[in-house]
Amino acid sequence: LLSSAITYIYAKRQLESVARKEVEEKVALIARQSQIALDTFKTDMELLGELSLVRQVAVSPGDRALVDEANWYFQEIVKKSKVYQSVNLVDLNAKCIASSYPNRINHAVLRRIVYKRADFQVAVAGKASVSQILISHGTGRPAIFISVPVRVHGRIVAVLRPALDLEYF
Repeated sequence: LLSSAITYIYAKRQLESVARKEVEEKVALIARQSQIALDTFKTDMELLGELSLVRQVAVSPGDRALVDEANWYFQEIVKKSKVYQSVNLVDLNAKCIASSYPNRINHAVLRRIVYKRADFQVAVAGKASVSQILISHGTGRPAIFISVPVRVHGRIVAVLRPALDLEYF
């Protein structure tokens, strides 16, 4: 009986140890995959911020034809990728100037919310940034926001700020 009990306890500890190690390895793998995905999305948005259309809208937010074209383009990104809740282009005062949801343009509440966000402030200072997990005011779902500075002739003129829908992941 004593021998069986000792064998059982030893086997149980060994199984727990192996199981714990496997779980830790899987968690590390999932974390790494998530980081790779976020880095990819951030790079995609940095490239989008370099598009002529985006830069033109940032410089000429009053040009209705350009803004409409950017809105359509952002809507296509959201529709085809399924991972983005929205794609917004905001000026340095956080005023939305183009969006996959055109009703957000010039929206005062959105402006106040975005202006206070750390990721937006980091982008205004010149560096792409990923937010913490936040609840989207537009959808009520958890999201991560990527803020990317948009430069024209080396000067930051706007911030591209898409929302990644965490329900996708």
